[in-house]
Amino acid sequence: VFPKIGQYLSSQGDRWPDEVLVELGKLRDAMPAAPPRATRKMVEQQLRRPLEDVFRKFEESPLASASIGQVHRATLKDGRVVAVKVQHRHAARQIPADVAWMRFLARLVWLISWGEIDI
Repeated sequence: VFPKIGQYLSSQGDRWPDEVLVELGKLRDAMPAAPPRATRKMVEQQLRRPLEDVFRKFEESPLASASIGQVHRATLKDGRVVAVKVQHRHAARQIPADVAWMRFLARLVWLISWGEIDI
């Protein structure tokens, strides 16, 4: 959830100094990528076949990587260039935890804004 908050804050250009925006902007597409072997295994499991059966070329280095997944450039057997979105292994269990954190933070902000909690 915290990378998501940083990603949101990075889009608020008129509210933050440039040096803060530069750092927050790194959260938008510079999250650590999954290792190539893990990425390959995940895509092959989803496709239920080896990459070579589907793609003429699959670039191991992602074009971008974010908190939930990453995007790879690939070329299909028929020559079409496509973007392959690969969800990180932890994303399925991370999303409910992130939603719980966001609810908690929203409730906290609401309580503070109504003066029910004094900070």
